[in-house]
Amino acid sequence: MKKNYFVKGVLGLMLAGQVFSANAQELSSAQLVPANTPHQSPDEKPYHDDKIFVKFRQLETGTAIEFNGKSERAKKLKDDKISKALLKADARLMRQAAGKGSGNGVARIFQVELDGSVSSVKQLISELKAMPEVEYAELVPIYQIHAAPSDPSYTGGSQYSLNITKAVQSYSSFNATGAPIKVAIVDDAVLTSHTDLKANIWSNPGETGVDASGKDKASNGIDDDNNGYIDDVNGWDSADNDNNPNPPLVATALGNIAGPNTFSHGTHCAGIAGAVTNNGVGIASISNNKVQIVAVKCTPDNAANTRSIYTSFAGLAYAIRGAKADVVSMSFGGSGYSQAFQDLINEGAAQGMIFIASAGNNNNNLEQFPATYQHVISVSNTDEVDKKSSSSTFGNWVTIAAPGTNIYSTVAGTGTGIAAGGYTNYTGTSMSGPMVAGLAGYIKAQKPSLTPTQVRDIIVSTSDNVDILNPGYEGLLGAGRINVYQAIVAAGGTVLAPTVDFIPSKVSAVIGEEVAFANRSTGSNLTYAWTFQNANIATSTAKNPVVKFLAAGTHEVTLSINGGASKSVKINVSGFTALDVLGLPLAGPVGASGVNGHSANNIPAFANFYKYSTTHMISGVNISFRLATAGSANSTVRVKVWEAERGIPGRVLHTQTVKISDLKPNGLAGTLSPNYIYFDKPVQVPANSSFYVGFEIDYGTGDNISIHHTTYTGSGSESALFFNNSWQINAQVGARWTFAIFPVLANASEYPAGPISVTPAEACVGGQVTFDGASVNKATAYRWTFGNGTTAATATATSVYTTGGTYLPTLVATRAVNITEGTAVYPVELRQSFTKQIRVADCAQEPVAGFEVSALSANVGSAITFTNTTANATSYEWLISQGSTKIRSTEESPVVTFKTKGKYDVTLVTRNPEGDVSTSTKKQYIEIFTAGQDCGNVDFPFPARLTTFGTGAGGTFSGHNGYGIGTYAKSFDLAAGTVVSKAMFNIATAAAKVPATSFITVNVWNAGLNGTPGEVISSVKVSYTKMMQAIATNGGNMEVILDQPVVLSVDSRIYVGFAVNFIAGDNMAVASKLAGPNMGERSLALYGSTWYTLKDLVSLSTDFAIGIGTFDNIDKLPIANFTTSATTVAVGESIKLDASQSKKAQVYNWQVSGGTVTAMGESAASAVYDPTKAAVVFSKAGKYTITLVVMGDCGAKVAMKTIEVEVTGTTPVATETSVEESKAAGITDLITDASLVYPNPSTGQYNVVLKGVAQQQVVVSVWDLTGKEVSRKNVTLNSNSEVHQVNLGNQPVGMYLLHVTAGNKVQVHKLIKK
Repeated sequence: MKKNYFVKGVLGLMLAGQVFSANAQELSSAQLVPANTPHQSPDEKPYHDDKIFVKFRQLETGTAIEFNGKSERAKKLKDDKISKALLKADARLMRQAAGKGSGNGVARIFQVELDGSVSSVKQLISELKAMPEVEYAELVPIYQIHAAPSDPSYTGGSQYSLNITKAVQSYSSFNATGAPIKVAIVDDAVLTSHTDLKANIWSNPGETGVDASGKDKASNGIDDDNNGYIDDVNGWDSADNDNNPNPPLVATALGNIAGPNTFSHGTHCAGIAGAVTNNGVGIASISNNKVQIVAVKCTPDNAANTRSIYTSFAGLAYAIRGAKADVVSMSFGGSGYSQAFQDLINEGAAQGMIFIASAGNNNNNLEQFPATYQHVISVSNTDEVDKKSSSSTFGNWVTIAAPGTNIYSTVAGTGTGIAAGGYTNYTGTSMSGPMVAGLAGYIKAQKPSLTPTQVRDIIVSTSDNVDILNPGYEGLLGAGRINVYQAIVAAGGTVLAPTVDFIPSKVSAVIGEEVAFANRSTGSNLTYAWTFQNANIATSTAKNPVVKFLAAGTHEVTLSINGGASKSVKINVSGFTALDVLGLPLAGPVGASGVNGHSANNIPAFANFYKYSTTHMISGVNISFRLATAGSANSTVRVKVWEAERGIPGRVLHTQTVKISDLKPNGLAGTLSPNYIYFDKPVQVPANSSFYVGFEIDYGTGDNISIHHTTYTGSGSESALFFNNSWQINAQVGARWTFAIFPVLANASEYPAGPISVTPAEACVGGQVTFDGASVNKATAYRWTFGNGTTAATATATSVYTTGGTYLPTLVATRAVNITEGTAVYPVELRQSFTKQIRVADCAQEPVAGFEVSALSANVGSAITFTNTTANATSYEWLISQGSTKIRSTEESPVVTFKTKGKYDVTLVTRNPEGDVSTSTKKQYIEIFTAGQDCGNVDFPFPARLTTFGTGAGGTFSGHNGYGIGTYAKSFDLAAGTVVSKAMFNIATAAAKVPATSFITVNVWNAGLNGTPGEVISSVKVSYTKMMQAIATNGGNMEVILDQPVVLSVDSRIYVGFAVNFIAGDNMAVASKLAGPNMGERSLALYGSTWYTLKDLVSLSTDFAIGIGTFDNIDKLPIANFTTSATTVAVGESIKLDASQSKKAQVYNWQVSGGTVTAMGESAASAVYDPTKAAVVFSKAGKYTITLVVMGDCGAKVAMKTIEVEVTGTTPVATETSVEESKAAGITDLITDASLVYPNPSTGQYNVVLKGVAQQQVVVSVWDLTGKEVSRKNVTLNSNSEVHQVNLGNQPVGMYLLHVTAGNKVQVHKLIKK
């Protein structure tokens, strides 16, 4: 599918894979830069929008019509179909993509450049693919660099990478004398004049010296070595098509000029792989002067985005065909696959070349190219202690790891020294890649006869395993981190005397926490002797032991090898106290920053990392606020506790909402202002002892939040903020401070504990209930909340319930304690909650049993919720039976998982405290099918963790946004015979000015000819009310029954999705899955008039939370059929309707034009459910239609039979509706413009949304189950939608029927008063 590059330029996504740091204490909003953003900037396109690759099956097919320019095109193109397709697409050029060199396979690849529209590019690819002369046609990818400057103020020149990889020892081990190895740096550019590079820059022997005419070959304008490239003395510029691979040293028209942080990526990589070593200048490189750098420039001088590697294919072709490099380093990548790239790499591999590529900086396991092409060694990024960089991509496809964090290397200089160059630190897998490329060249220099496979095997087999230091990433960072010395020894280098070295997985721990030790000693046949102070083991002879320290303090660990050389490190172990406030006293001065709250960065969450014993619980948190301004009385923050997962906040353990107006800021930048926020129920420290505490904010109008922070050596490494859709560690995005967020912890035994009692547990309205918490020990204060609007602050209390219902009275017992930290004393609270259930009924009223279910049909193994709607009862006995299968429950509203197929009767027996009984029975009420044979779901249930992806113009890529994209779809490939009956969505957000009248349209499309959604084959409107209810009551999950089920007669692809209306005040978004592998192709958005996958449109590897409900037997479709007692009646005469002839129907819905329908068959006394009978009365003469809509198994919905009736006579006849008829009508939609009632159930106050037209007369009446009208209101509408109130405050608890009558239409709702 065509990738929409223009769209990506407009949509304004975040920069991909860059890692910056800043060294400022007061960080402005503009300085904060992400370490691992998953998206691309506006001009970081994954593919060219005007170029394609086409590979012909015969070379002559392409050479016969290749052309350069439209004037030549007119001469070369013929009357064949290929020429016609190129003309239609307005091609301006077609040439061999990799030149005319050897390798017939790659020689058949041509690059076509077009002046046509985006759609013409797409069409040309489609047409060429269909031609027998074409092997493939595809887009030309644009890859992005995998690094950016890190900590520009760093000037220490530390090159830890040479020590941790044992490169320094390898200098003495290397013993070969051969020629240097050519390492091509295919990148943005390479500054060949850099003082620390120029001695190791490759000089092409075929373009040096003088030619036969006495001219300098380097500048004679002749391809002296006949490699297809003129005067390529040091390399090639494939972007500007000349022999100057240097970055621009004077400003271009767009202002591009090389500098330490601009157009220096390739120069930095060149220094890592092959800077001049031992010259007393700058840095040393991993290859110790044993490689020569082939400079290959792939970014135009005047590029719109200097981070893009525009001509990577042409640059790679030069490295392979022009320079014939031994090793090729590619520190760039993206999600775009190209078969032409793979073919070109295959050609180089066949010639013995070694290819290295960076894995990427997205902090996920999504495959990147070229890293995952065959014959490529892919490289992840580790730091100075062998920990995974927080930005590094990972996965089981990664080959090897290498240092790539804060790597000091060569860059362009500034001012007059621009050409001489300078140095700075960059971070990214871009730095790890040339580290391995330099090693590969170094190994080849030691033993030139090695094949690429042998070099790869040496790099892998001699690496140091880092899994033990990276829990959660085992096997995902490659075989290990490179060991240069061991690799050179394996290639034939001299074995040196053994050395002892090891790295602990952490230098600070808590008692009982595992600490792993990664052995980094060198030598053969080594023996190890470890000693540990105060650990669970005192000694060990293992290579990589894991221990737990048993006491607090500083404990020494020593490793000796072969009974001689040894190394010691000290591990700081923190102990536990019964009571603790973590983070206090402060380790450094207090500060403040505009980043720490509401800011232009739109950071919604902040957190601190802590470790503690699992015997403790978190009582609350102290957060110091500098600013806390509430834009409204309802403005809040959400205080949270997260379990730490892979070093960042993961699963949410607790959420507590706090009003901003309740916070106490001090407005001072350098002084703490404590705000203790206690949890009524303490949070258990998770099993891994590691957790985050912090808060989330919303960017409400007028809200302004900012917290304090503290700075000290290493601060920022234990704090995280949610930036650009991912959690990032403060220190890695320039925020080198720790937030002023301090959790309060206590051993579980320190909290109030003991039983509470509630007497009686079942009570009558008006009866006194006693609550006793006197047995709770260690409590100094009490707070009872009874659930009836009253509270108490004593250990024992009484309360009276005036309304029936189920209540959960709660006691929060508080213990006030002082925690001493050093000389500071912190008065804090430890709270614990205790809850008991009590049921209350109005004993003056008889119980009225009633219930509803979440589904009338489901698969075996599915759960169905039984919602109890009983009035005036306090105990419940359920019997759900089918033959010998009997399911019993005494829960109020049980959730039942069915294990046996069949139709089930449901009986509910209810009692009040005085023993009065009411029973409700519904025969054959629920049908359970065998999973896989009847009802089924695809892509449902949704994952527990979902998200949304925002756009640069506001909104999301799954709902409303600033680009006008509003139609979305997801593909489903289904087998013949499948019936699709419903669509499922997870609604992330939904809001509208008038929820009842605003809607989205859910659609099902067939597959169009181009593999995108074609015609709409089923459609249904869904109101915002329903979406908002899904969010409030079902976690956002929403089922939509299709009006017309979709039946697939053959194996087919369909698309299911929705379209939004861009109405002021409306806003909704469907959730998406977290980004992951093999996603992004099934979910599409309609931009303009063209469908694009999310991966094509905005490089999002995600899928919408959209599922479908299916069954695989068309015989399960319901059939609607009914008869009427007459087809001609007088005004006021009742017509009986009988739908018993319908087949496989579960729900019956009558739609009548101009008449009043009442359903019949549900008696309040017998509660025998029979919805197949109804009656209709007409108040005016005329011809009318009666339509029956039925819903069947698996939610299948069919509107089928319609009967026309004629009504005679002119005198309207008032009709009286029976209680049984009215009550049953409550289950049926009677009018097109349905009214809405909320809240329901209620304690007596209801809001009724009335819809119609201005001046319309509406009657709102309420009836009890005896047939008595208890409320009536005559309403004249002033607009098409109004809210009116109904008050049943003076009526007893129970069920009522609300009638909304407009002319000859009526709708009936059940009202539950609790």
